[in-house]
Amino acid sequence: MTQEKTPRQKKLKQTVMDLITEEEKKTRDNLWITRMQLFIIPERLRPNVVTVFRFLLVGLSVILYINNPHITYIQWLIIIVAAWSDWMDGSMARTRNQITATGTFIDPLADNCLVFWIFWMLIKEQVLDAQLGWFIIGAQVVIMISAGILVLREYLSLRKTNTSATPAELLEEAVYEQVAVSFIGRLHFLTLVISIVFLMFSATVDNTYIANIFGKISLPLLGGGFGLFFLTERVNYQNIGKLSVVFGLIFLTMWQLVDFSYTIGTIFLWISIAILVFELLGYVVNRNLLPKRFRKSDS
Repeated sequence: MTQEKTPRQKKLKQTVMDLITEEEKKTRDNLWITRMQLFIIPERLRPNVVTVFRFLLVGLSVILYINNPHITYIQWLIIIVAAWSDWMDGSMARTRNQITATGTFIDPLADNCLVFWIFWMLIKEQVLDAQLGWFIIGAQVVIMISAGILVLREYLSLRKTNTSATPAELLEEAVYEQVAVSFIGRLHFLTLVISIVFLMFSATVDNTYIANIFGKISLPLLGGGFGLFFLTERVNYQNIGKLSVVFGLIFLTMWQLVDFSYTIGTIFLWISIAILVFELLGYVVNRNLLPKRFRKSDS
């Protein structure tokens, strides 16, 4: 039985929705491709279920790799679906007023589990230099630990000033207050996902076979997509046409650039690392994680 939220929790959640939703709707959530996917996904499916599904995908990938220690196109597709689930669960939560403290906390955990596992595979398959791979994994761990410290510190601070609130309410408020994904964090994760897609594709043992299939599919998708877009007036059909063109272009790119996928993945990886360094500095400086003697004076 679901416990009814207290007035304090309802007010806190509405404040979070007011701060997040408007900004996000101007960027990701109002894109036609996002709105179309949200239209297809049933309302009764909760964002946290999609996040848990990402954990399960990581587990499935681990089991498949244990049974067949190679990066196959099945492994590659699992990673694509997992990355897509990260895109959708956030949009579902914001547009459907389903943001929860649990979701806010476990979503980055699921992301990091996915990243850890992928980079371990890339290191194991010698696609990625081990030192570089472990640096990225270590940096993600630092961010996770920092977020945990910030939540704990906020919770302890709230306990001193809000004696009437329950521990659950205070913890929820601490999570909402401190576990917030910044623009630079999203940009880092986006470039990292693009890098992973190309690096894993370059390491896929049957990537030439898959690329040829993509090539055969891409032209019908492009033709059908442009046809739907220009020959119909219904918005939903036009959106289907747009989606068809997008996938057609993606498949055409993977087909034509199969021999350059490692180079493309490496370029995006270094871009992601540069952004990650800025993100780490932001956590250390802007969130007061420096020792007191190194902090700037407030005066």
